Amino acid sequence: MPQDDTLKTETPESCKNYRLAAQEYVLDPDAGGDLATIHVHIERCKECRKEIGSLLKADASVRQTFKALEDSLPELATRNIEYILDGTREPPENAVLLKRVRRPVNGVLLIAILAFSAVGLITLALWLLKYLQITLP
Repeated sequence: MPQDDTLKTETPESCKNYRLAAQEYVLDPDAGGDLATIHVHIERCKECRKEIGSLLKADASVRQTFKALEDSLPELATRNIEYILDGTREPPENAVLLKRVRRPVNGVLLIAILAFSAVGLITLALWLLKYLQITLP
């Protein structure tokens, strides 16, 4: 693996592209950049070797840790997480019951609010009539 900086023929723009490709690879290895091409570049470029190399090492460490967790806790395996998420998309039985009860309860509350509002308006009107001493014909 050549470590000589004189082999660096890359432009800052191409270094930027390799760094972005490495980030894409870390975020999604299936859709990200080509790892072999990235390794060829970091063999030639000292700056990218330091930055991208540490990123790839951290990524490998995180992946190894998650793999060990997945192996030790099979109920948290990715395939099981999908089943768990699918199960949460179903409304609980309580929610179905609450949905059925909600409409009649809302209707009763609306009637109660209208009734109390009417009582308040009638009381206000009677008080104004008495206060202003207006007689009704």
